Amino acid sequence: VGSEMCIRDSNTPGLTELTFPGCTDSYAENYDPQATTDDGSCSGYPDNGQFSLSFDGIDDYILIEENVLPDSGDYTISIWVKADSSNVGARTLISQSDTSGSPFYFGFNSGSDLSGKIKMNQDWKSLESSPFYLDNKWHFYTIVNDGTIGDSSIIIDTSLFYIDGVEISTVMGEGKSYPIDERFFIGTMWDSSGEFFSGAIDDISIWDRKLSSKEISSIYNSGIGLDPTTDSLDYKGSENLIAFWPFSEGADSSVSDFSGNGYDGEIFGASWINIDSKLEPVIDST
Repeated sequence: VGSEMCIRDSNTPGLTELTFPGCTDSYAENYDPQATTDDGSCSGYPDNGQFSLSFDGIDDYILIEENVLPDSGDYTISIWVKADSSNVGARTLISQSDTSGSPFYFGFNSGSDLSGKIKMNQDWKSLESSPFYLDNKWHFYTIVNDGTIGDSSIIIDTSLFYIDGVEISTVMGEGKSYPIDERFFIGTMWDSSGEFFSGAIDDISIWDRKLSSKEISSIYNSGIGLDPTTDSLDYKGSENLIAFWPFSEGADSSVSDFSGNGYDGEIFGASWINIDSKLEPVIDST
């Protein structure tokens, strides 16, 4: 099958256990059904063009049946969102549950017809005054989680929040909590309370380190966006990519993790839409 066979000692004397490294993600083009351990080689995911997923605000969501966020240290999350004014009250974009009491969620509380306020868990409470746009235009939100978080209750961390590639807020704290070993949701709250999002979501990325302001600006790329699986411009984070859902399948009821780490998800209700560009069309006034 092209996989290198490894033999290692078993706990039982006189026996050996065979392991076959290879790609264990069945959504990848080079999936090896005989592989027993993933060697990080997965590649060739379905890419049928520029698509995103539309959520109806009633019962649409995506479920990843695994713990995606790191349980300690640095991480960065970015997400492209096109939200409309039909979002009323509290809405959630991404969340990860934790029955032990340390969930993560990112969303917003609606305000006027065109804007709301950021809604995150208690650790990020200072972001409540930061804006969230309900103008039916694409916006790029980035959360940078400081690496000292969780290491000590007396260590002061400095986390950052960006909108459209620009730093909006510094979030000071004495250590933040982490969700552990629970499921990851897109478009709804983790605890079955609803808060379903209305609008479109695209290109969600998660890294296991803090991206610099220059890297975030590069990924935003003046509103065009950038493929995080390849280093380009000032961005050098491809090797630190934990998960990447570009929603480029354009069909079927699942989404593939293009990072190769196998965090594939199941779609519940959300519908595929084709997008030519995230940039607003230029109106010729001449």
